[in-house]
Amino acid sequence: MAHMLTIGEPKLENAIAIVGTRRPSGAVDGLVGRLVKALGEGGYSIITGGAIGVDSIAVKYAIAYNVPYTIVKPCLNGSEKPPPGGALVSPYQCKRFSRWYFVGRDRVIAELALAIIIPEARSGTAKYACCGTWYTAVRYGVMRGKPAFIFKPLVNEPDVIEAYRIMVSGGVKPIASVNELLRVLGLVLQRRRLSHPT
Repeated sequence: MAHMLTIGEPKLENAIAIVGTRRPSGAVDGLVGRLVKALGEGGYSIITGGAIGVDSIAVKYAIAYNVPYTIVKPCLNGSEKPPPGGALVSPYQCKRFSRWYFVGRDRVIAELALAIIIPEARSGTAKYACCGTWYTAVRYGVMRGKPAFIFKPLVNEPDVIEAYRIMVSGGVKPIASVNELLRVLGLVLQRRRLSHPT
């Protein structure tokens, strides 16, 4: 990882990004738990931004199920300790606050992941289904040829429905279950390996 600050030992082979809303519904915890467990059993590691909400739930279950995980922080100052069983990375050293740190974090998550998964998103005051989730999945994911998936809404809340619509219209593929995701993900990654042999 050129020009990347690291704390701990990132396990980035077969990394799958899990990103989403900072205000998840109550239904999301169980979904993320099943998702992380299944990904770990499938030989994948987790990469996320570590923010409160969906990201932190993914980290919680990665620790619980002993799945390797990497948190991409907006910036690092070098004094942080590696999280239990995981690692921290960032493209920036913390100097003074910049919103571009967050955009850079979103870009790095998408670049390091084989695919991006959104358990739940919410729309907000921003133009897109707010904000880091859209940047990661659509701008730096789908628009650059990275597969991205979003689970069909588990709750009938207007901002969840609207975010889902925005993500799907941006090219993020809808998924109904963890089993469907694993099947589709396996097929997509197999096709990518065949078309881009190393």
